[in-house]
Amino acid sequence: MEFSIIIPVYNVPVDNLRECISSIKAQSFSSYEILLVDDGSTDPDLKDYLKELSLDNNISVFRQQNAGSAKARNTGLKKAIGKNILFVDADDRLENDFYKKSKKQFKEEYDVLFFNYSFWNEKEQKYYRLSEKYNLSLRKDEIYANIMFYPETFNNYFFGSIWGKCFSRSFLERNGIFFEPELRKAQDRRFMMDVINKASNMKYFNVDMYMYRKTDQSITHAINWKMEDYYLKLKDSFDSFCKNNQVSEYSKKFLNYGIFNELTQLTVFHIDNKMSRKQRNSIAKRMFDEFDLKESIKKIKYSDVRTKKGKIKLFLIKHNLFSTLNYFFNKKQANERRIMFEERGKR
Repeated sequence: MEFSIIIPVYNVPVDNLRECISSIKAQSFSSYEILLVDDGSTDPDLKDYLKELSLDNNISVFRQQNAGSAKARNTGLKKAIGKNILFVDADDRLENDFYKKSKKQFKEEYDVLFFNYSFWNEKEQKYYRLSEKYNLSLRKDEIYANIMFYPETFNNYFFGSIWGKCFSRSFLERNGIFFEPELRKAQDRRFMMDVINKASNMKYFNVDMYMYRKTDQSITHAINWKMEDYYLKLKDSFDSFCKNNQVSEYSKKFLNYGIFNELTQLTVFHIDNKMSRKQRNSIAKRMFDEFDLKESIKKIKYSDVRTKKGKIKLFLIKHNLFSTLNYFFNKKQANERRIMFEERGKR
């Protein structure tokens, strides 16, 4: 078997999943399997479509109680028999002729291959590519930093995602690399840390491979207070990895800052949070202390952040100006929602 394509599924719109499957079938793989892992979906239309897909000889459907995408992907990894592993999200698509353009590369030995990817919706498509050829094996500290929230390393190319990449199944099995099932947030970042750590043969190809769909949900997430627990587990997992693998201070200096930025936008500084200013500031200060920002933020210089907005945000967090930071994030989220509703109105 040449390829195993692992797709976790949870209440995805049927039309999106249909487009995803079609983009895989349109490739010129000589042999492949699609492993769909239903993570406890409740949508009856989706259940019917999964039943229909299970009749395809190239598709296997597995079901589990809702436990998160990490466990779903682990199920796929344990069932996979292909030489090459692709992770695809059920909302997304592979680029046309991706495999045809890169077929020769898969005949060579490798641990992980990196390709170009794009963020897209009906209105636009923005590509992310490495601007030059790197010997990736000699840049591991920078790749770690990229995964652990260091802004704008590698000109915004993101190593922390599992999509837009291809993994050797024998490499993953040989090193016992799986997803941490207790991580319900950013488990792909943690998975990629293990991959980069163990990989000795990493290659990048300037081929457009993956299309990440920008949806209403991905633009503006709902407020979710469970995220604090999710991010604490992520922080502990990263801290353990860094300690066990002697990761440099350079690589990890943005970790707590990056987590705080993401967490607060999903909770205390979310546009739908109607708490008083005093309540918001109190919770923000608690989170600031909880993620050890007082000490770790001292290591971050303004020159480490390239954009003007990034420097302003760093200043506000450094000085605990949480009311202004709340305004900063709310304005950003309001603009995202405005664009989202304008796009809805044009459909």
